[in-house]
This record gives sequence, structure tokens and C-alpha cells, in this order.
Amino acid sequence: MANTSYGALPIQILQGLVESGAITGVEEGCLQPSSIDLVASSKIYRMRGSLLPQPNESVQEMVRKGLIEETSPNTILRRNDVYLCELRTHLKLPNTISGRVSSKSSTGRVDIRCRLLADGVSRYDYIPKGYEGSLWVEIVPKSFNVRIRDNQRLNQLRLFSGDARLSELEHEMLFKNFSLLRSRDGAKLEASKHIDDKGVVMTVDLTSSEIVAYRAKTPWRTLDLTTGEKFSGEEFFEAIKRPVNGELVLNPGEFYLLATKERITIPPPYAAEMVQYDATIGNLFTHFAGFFDPGFGWRQEGDTSVRGNVAVLEVEVHSSATVLRDGQPICIMAYEKMLRVPDIIYNPDDNNYGRQDGVRIAKFFNAT
Repeated sequence: MANTSYGALPIQILQGLVESGAITGVEEGCLQPSSIDLVASSKIYRMRGSLLPQPNESVQEMVRKGLIEETSPNTILRRNDVYLCELRTHLKLPNTISGRVSSKSSTGRVDIRCRLLADGVSRYDYIPKGYEGSLWVEIVPKSFNVRIRDNQRLNQLRLFSGDARLSELEHEMLFKNFSLLRSRDGAKLEASKHIDDKGVVMTVDLTSSEIVAYRAKTPWRTLDLTTGEKFSGEEFFEAIKRPVNGELVLNPGEFYLLATKERITIPPPYAAEMVQYDATIGNLFTHFAGFFDPGFGWRQEGDTSVRGNVAVLEVEVHSSATVLRDGQPICIMAYEKMLRVPDIIYNPDDNNYGRQDGVRIAKFFNAT
């Protein structure tokens, strides 16, 4: 792909912004092929509820209005309480650059809802063009009491020059050129069955593996992310075996991990984001962690493994029980042009989920 004037910023340009001082508070190892890991500080505040800043209002001013107590990384963050944490990253962006933020995959898989707040911005997970100021993250543990450490990486920032999203036609052409989706055995799938106006449609798998889902339990112990200890997956998640009829009942208020039936590939000149499927399909909410780097599911020359990785989804049901059926559409992958091909792409052998071919719990756990 030729260089373009618009697209997501690759690692080499992100590095340049760090070196110029446009982005500060970035630690070694935080730069990814198409994003920056955002680092939590020791400033954590328990709030009376979720708040969005008004125009010209800083998040720090908002904290003073909604503060219950100041806490610390060593304090247990309780289920369903709302916390604000100042991030170490500070931005002074060029007036052509904007950004979006998503939880990291491991954060999403333990049901910690993390949403970015920026000074004077009345939207979550959004950085306007030319933003200058501090960054904060709203933390709401939903399934487990958790303890996080100073320097915890909970969410990630992707920066853009212009509108990088592909049109429906561009998605269709990309699909045909790169065979973006394959079956579990590696067979190419047809574009016509998997393209809509937002991107590439993926479906849920309830038949390919013995374990098709994990459901969060209510454990007696805190999920302590400060020690590096590996927890027993069985303490925190219940493994759900393949249903004989290809259907799974999801209960409201419970948290599930599920996998896609298809394997997906992100070619190196592109990135992708998993976005919510059309709300008219039911009362499911999916994807609390949505960024996929260039090279995800890609196979370098000489790698004879099946091309494409299964995508894992974080799913919650609203209001009433929902019957999920094998092969039901469940998410959309919206592809985005990269401004340049990244100097470094996703390395499956250097990532916890680099070769996943089924549902998998977070890296904090031993296998169930």
C-alpha cells in the first residue's frame, strides 16, 4: 500500500511524537505497532458515580465535585464502584491529529470497564484534534474486586490523521485481496456473506471446541494484579462446555467470554477495531476491548500454521435472558488504513493471544 495522507499512526510516527515532546509519560515497551499503552499513576479517586467533564472543565475540577475518597493502587477497588485514575501520559497533539481509546485485551477479559476522560471533552474514549492536556481513566470493576499497581497498563490510545475507516466497497475489496476471514480449518470464506456497511461481520462459535465459553464467578478473593501471581482460572471463571443443540442461554448481568467461528487476518498496512454489532439483533453488549494491531493473524513467509486468529469477545447481556445460537452474527471488525506500514507488526510469538484458536481467559490466570 502506498503512503497516504490519512490513517492510523504507526509505531515509528508515534515514536517521533514522543521524542518531540508531543506525547509524554510513555514508558519503555508502551509503543505498539498502531497504539500506545497508557500507564496508570498512583492518583486514584473513588467517585459517587460516572461523570463527564463539561466544556472548559478539567477532569481534576470534576474530581473535586464528585469525590468520595482518595485511595491508592494498594487499595482494593470494589465491584461496581466508580474510580478515576490520572494517567501518566500527557498530550500536546498537532492540530491534525485525533485519537480513540480502548481497553487492553487483558483488562477487558477480567471485566474491568476502563473508559478514557480528557479535559473539557464530554465523550468517553475520544481525543479531539490538537488536544493538549492530561488524560484520565474511569475504572469500574464489574465481576471481581481488584487491586491494581502503579504503572498498570489498562487501556491504549490509537492516533489518527484524518478519517482512516474503510468504506463498504473498500472492505469488500480488501476482503477479496487478502481473504480476511477463514474457517477454523483454514478454508477461505466468501466476502458476500461477511461484509456490511460498517465492516467485516463475524459470528459466534458454539460448536468447534469442547469449551465454548467462560462465565465469570463471584470469587471470595480479590484479583490482585500487583504481584504477577498467576491465579487459578477455576476460581474466577466457570468453563461452559459445547451445548448439544448449538444454543447457549446468557443471563442478564453476567459476564461471558466467547470466541468467533471465523479466523481473522489484519494485513500489515491496516489496523482494525472490533465494534458493536447492530443493536437490533438483541440485548447483547460486546467488545470491551476493541483494538487489533497490523499483523494480527498474519503469517510471515515460512510459517506454515493456519492463517488467521480467532477473536475473543467480552459479552454482557442487558435486561433479559438471551439465547445465543451457533453462527449468529455477534461483532464487526472495522478496518482502518495505516498512515504508513508499521516498522514492527504484531508478533504472535510475543503476545499472550497471538495464536489463539478458541476462547481464552486473560493472561493473569493459569488455564482452567
